[in-house]
Amino acid sequence: MPGLHSPYPRKITHSIAHSQAVCLVEIRKADFDPILRSQPTLLAKLSEVEAGRLAANRDAAPWTAAEQAEIEKFGVAGFLRRKIQEFFGYAA
Repeated sequence: MPGLHSPYPRKITHSIAHSQAVCLVEIRKADFDPILRSQPTLLAKLSEVEAGRLAANRDAAPWTAAEQAEIEKFGVAGFLRRKIQEFFGYAA
């Protein structure tokens, strides 16, 4: 979920590798929003998965001092969950 910790708008893409073929699926925010609303636990799972990815690539994600403080307070998954909620306009 690139771009959730960035102020810049991004499209969400997910790749599914099958053999040597790669399929990229682009999901617009307007299309993804009803999915998240109908499956609230998905938001938590997505933030956990992304937290794991970011932990593996910690140097690739430059955090501001405010973001670092929030990560220390809520953990990476909690920080990302709040960012996803903010992005979709959900109450935190």
